[in-house]
Amino acid sequence: AVVSTQSTGTKDQIDQILKKLRSLPGNKVCFDCNKLNPSWSSVTLGVFICLDCSSKHRNLGVHLTFVRSTELDKWSWIQLRTMQIGGNAAAESRNKRCKLYMLGERTTLPDK
Repeated sequence: AVVSTQSTGTKDQIDQILKKLRSLPGNKVCFDCNKLNPSWSSVTLGVFICLDCSSKHRNLGVHLTFVRSTELDKWSWIQLRTMQIGGNAAAESRNKRCKLYMLGERTTLPDK
């Protein structure tokens, strides 16, 4: 991957990265409601969400979840990197680990 000192890439570069991320199996459905082909994301949480759920996230406030359109908004490299590291599958795995911990089925949070 090319590292750039620019805060944003070209529209074509960003579109290509987001298209690839959205094509990953876990990202093909909304993280919150499982609707197909989500076109929005919560950069804060690193998940892909549908338009309906994006409005719910916006109502929570940007201090909790920062929402971006994968088709309309400008993205910075750091936001794209957050989505590359995150994704719906990673978030689901993290949620399952936390749930086990909260239910007392684990005494420590496993690393992976």
